[in-house]
Amino acid sequence: ERREINDIYLMRVEQLYPFNDGLLRDTVYSYPALEDVCWVQEEPWNQGYWQFVKPRFDIVLPDAPNVRYVGRKGAASPATGSYKVHQAEEEEILRLAFAKREGKASAAKFAKKRTAAA
Repeated sequence: ERREINDIYLMRVEQLYPFNDGLLRDTVYSYPALEDVCWVQEEPWNQGYWQFVKPRFDIVLPDAPNVRYVGRKGAASPATGSYKVHQAEEEEILRLAFAKREGKASAAKFAKKRTAAA
């Protein structure tokens, strides 16, 4: 609301195992004009679940455009040690999560394929 964005759907993943392939697939494919799929996490790249879910996204969503990771870079510790750095990283995660990627061709292909399947 603060960013005045109204064309983004947020899906919170509560259960990672067993991974609910059908729910993810059905939810994503219910948006035929989809342009971007983001996995957003606060943990550093090497400590969160991206490495666990990315192969599942590749299998379950083979035609989804612009599947990408948004989060902190890999780190030895989940804490930065600095409140200011932490806040700056949080703001950057939000900025990247709400930024649209250029991928009109793949989004159009996805929409066409999704519409044909429906």
